[in-house]
Amino acid sequence: MASLSTPTTYPPLFTKERLTEFENELEKDGDPITIQNELGLVKAFSNTCHGNGLADLPASEPDPMHNSVLFMSEYFWEAYKKFGKPDDYQSLELRTMRAHYGVPRSLEDIRISLRAGLDRYAESEEGQAMVQMIQDNLRGNNMDKIFAFGLGPLSYSSAREHESRSNEHAAARVIATTIREMNPKKDITVYLQDPAYRSDCRQVLGVAGFKVIHCYGAKGFTLIDDNSFVFCHNPDFPFREIVADIARPAVLGMRPQRSEAESRSEEEQRKVDRDSVRSRKMLEEYQMVNVGRQGEILGSNAWYVKNSVVDKSSRSPQSSPRKDAKRERDHAYPSPPLSREPSGEVKKETGKSRRMFVEDFSHVRRLSENMEINDFMGPYLLDSSGPPEWQANEVMHMNPRFQTLVKYCLNIYFTSLSQCAYVTDTVGLEEGVPGEPDYIRLTEMRLHDMVVDNYLAAGGDLKTLRLVGVSLVKSTAAYHSIKKAFEDAGMTFLSEDFVEIKPGEPNFEELAKGNPFTRSLLTLLRLYKEETGHAFIKRIVFISAGYDGPTDPIPIGQPELYMVTELGRPEP
Repeated sequence: MASLSTPTTYPPLFTKERLTEFENELEKDGDPITIQNELGLVKAFSNTCHGNGLADLPASEPDPMHNSVLFMSEYFWEAYKKFGKPDDYQSLELRTMRAHYGVPRSLEDIRISLRAGLDRYAESEEGQAMVQMIQDNLRGNNMDKIFAFGLGPLSYSSAREHESRSNEHAAARVIATTIREMNPKKDITVYLQDPAYRSDCRQVLGVAGFKVIHCYGAKGFTLIDDNSFVFCHNPDFPFREIVADIARPAVLGMRPQRSEAESRSEEEQRKVDRDSVRSRKMLEEYQMVNVGRQGEILGSNAWYVKNSVVDKSSRSPQSSPRKDAKRERDHAYPSPPLSREPSGEVKKETGKSRRMFVEDFSHVRRLSENMEINDFMGPYLLDSSGPPEWQANEVMHMNPRFQTLVKYCLNIYFTSLSQCAYVTDTVGLEEGVPGEPDYIRLTEMRLHDMVVDNYLAAGGDLKTLRLVGVSLVKSTAAYHSIKKAFEDAGMTFLSEDFVEIKPGEPNFEELAKGNPFTRSLLTLLRLYKEETGHAFIKRIVFISAGYDGPTDPIPIGQPELYMVTELGRPEP
């Protein structure tokens, strides 16, 4: 693998020509979609979203998916070479993404939230510190473009997430306004790119003065030049590598570069936008500047100003206009968190977000085809006039650190937002028995964190999550725990029946903690106490489909077992 200490030997992976070529290929909407890889070999992708383009799809659409660009970083290029498969590497691949996440917000609601975000950020300490940083370090600049990538759609989100996204969009406006005030003769354009934007997002943002780049995820990068101010917050793509190959913008806002030693840590290796040979080479031309006091909006970002821009400024980025030593100390740049800070819907005691994304661990979430949920949840669903509208998704393993480049399914699950329900169908986060020589954990992500990210990604609200189910229990520990629950009730799990246990009952703690699924749920409720509205387990129902075949021995997978956990909240 290439050494981080030899940055001059690494070729670009993302060029304007390749990005343009792939955008054009996606725009043609053919089937298959083809593109040459780095060795000139043509690779074809099945176009499962043929005909969808970038149009808004109705909520009634059975498979509401759009195509988008998947950027495969330097990390994967090295991995393919390491495992003797360089011909298989593609810097650009096809990715499908959900076209909607339920019923969209009204245009008026989006306008009101965005307007509030603009006012809120402009008056915040972080917003004022951003203005000060620009005034101190960017005088005499020739910037005429602001680019913000991946700030998220405003159509589908919880109120809290919508507020956070509005704040991030507001940051782009504050940056543009400040630069415009210093260069009144310059026309400053604010470009936004996120393939998840719907037409209503583009309409509201357009009226607010933003220029939305309507594309599959690559076009905006081809527009960056030396007079650009570029930033991204918590990306699920290798932002710094793409920019390093494309241009040398005047200012870069992104997660801080780590030392080479830190970059080799487990925490950093899980990042999608990790430091690379090319990004380190690029940042040799930049100086990191202090943005002063930061909040939770862009608080994990560092800001890098190009040396040639600093030379034109009236101040050095190391100096500060503030003379008060205590204030200077209070405004010191904080150490960024190891995990991404999304919208703030999940908090640690420190005030930082603790939500973890599957993308942080180099995994990919996608729709799971031809999956239907068993009807075991039926008796526990809320009465409604329509079906529960289950959505099946899977989380795929894409991390070559674990000696494989095969896409391995870690988790298949179902969500129903109308029923406030989440069901685990398949989960395989480890292989072997802990402590044994052949044991390996396939991901450092824990099940409780994966459940949280899965449910929030579907558009759910943890405060209203009501039912947590497990379909076709395959875990040996869970199997024996359920068997014991039946035995404690004087029943046999070979009969078609169910057993219900509640907190406070003599065997509840033993059965709950002895079952890995309920143990994981208890951890989730403890770590995400505020975010779930102080939810607690009301009851756990163990269900057996029964088995009347040979019992010496009982065949693996028999009887079919299921679990349903109902959550409650304290009375107001």
